[in-house]
Amino acid sequence: MQFTFQACADLNELWESIAMPSDLWGSTNAEHLAGARSFAEKLEQLCQLITLHPEMGPARDNLQEGIRSLLFQRYVLFYRIRGNCVEVLRVLRAAREVDAVV
Repeated sequence: MQFTFQACADLNELWESIAMPSDLWGSTNAEHLAGARSFAEKLEQLCQLITLHPEMGPARDNLQEGIRSLLFQRYVLFYRIRGNCVEVLRVLRAAREVDAVV
C-alpha cells in the first residue's frame, strides 16, 4: 500500500487533531495520545484489509475514474488500485464535501 503526499498530510492533520486538540476540557494528554494510537492501529488494520480485498470499497467514478472509498470512523479513505498496489489518495472527514478534493 502506498500513500500520496496529500494522504500523508491528511493523516498528520488527523493525528494532531486527536493527539493535541485545542480544547482539553479536563482530558489528559495521555488520554489524547492513547486515542491517537488507537486511531492509527485501527487504520492500519483497515489498510491491511484493503490490501487483501482492494475492491471492497464502492466505486466512486463520479469523482474520478477508478476511485474507491471506505468509511472509517468519522472519515472517508479514498483510494485506487494501481496494478498490484493500492494507493491511498486522501483521508477526509466524512462530513466534508469531496467532489473537488480528490
